[in-house]
Amino acid sequence: KLPIICGGTGFYINSLLYKMSYGKSGGNLEIREKYQRIAEDKGNSAVFEILKQKDPQTAEILHENDLVRVIRALEIFESSGIRKSEIIDEKIPRFDFITVLTDLDRDKLYERINKRVDLMIENGIENEVKGLLDMGVTLDCQCMQGIGYKEVAECILNKEEFPSELVKMRSRRYAKRQITFFKRFDNLVKYNSLLNGEFVKLCKILDNFLNN
Repeated sequence: KLPIICGGTGFYINSLLYKMSYGKSGGNLEIREKYQRIAEDKGNSAVFEILKQKDPQTAEILHENDLVRVIRALEIFESSGIRKSEIIDEKIPRFDFITVLTDLDRDKLYERINKRVDLMIENGIENEVKGLLDMGVTLDCQCMQGIGYKEVAECILNKEEFPSELVKMRSRRYAKRQITFFKRFDNLVKYNSLLNGEFVKLCKILDNFLNN
C-alpha cells in the first residue's frame, strides 16, 4: 500500500523519512538539568538565547517555549560539538518520496490562521483550558505547550483578557517556521490550492513520480 503522511510536525516526519546519526550525542542528564535550572531561574527565553548563539539555524525553526527540543539541541551540541542543524543537513533518505508543500499567498495564509483562532474561541477553548487547570494540569505539562493553550492558561491564571491577538501572532510565526523547515526536504513540490489548474498539475507530477 502507498503510504501518505500528512501533518505539520516536522521533526517526526523528518525522523521517519531520513536516517539520522547523532554520533555520540546520547542523552546527557547533567547538561539537560543545567539548562532546566536556567529555564526555572531565568525563563525559557534565556535558554533559547543560548541556542541562538550556538545553533542559530535550529533556533530559527523552534519556538522558545518548546523547551524540550531547545534543550535537546543544546545537549547534542555540547555532547558532540555538532549542531543539530548540521545533522539534519547530512540526512540520508530511507525511501524514495516526494514532498508536497502547501504554498498559499502569505496574506491568504495569515487570513486562514486568524480565522482558525477565531474558531477556537467560538468552540470554547477557554472553557476547555479552565477544565484542564481545574483537573490539576499545570503550565509545564506538555499538553499546555501548544499554541493557544499556553496563552489561554496564562490569561486565566493572571485574570487577564483572552489573548486572541497574541495567539494569532504566535500561530503566524509558527507557520512561518514550518514553511522554513519543510523547504529543506528533498524532492519538493509547492502546491497552491487557490490557483486554477494547480491540482491537475500536481496530479501529473505525482503520477509521473509513482510510475518512474
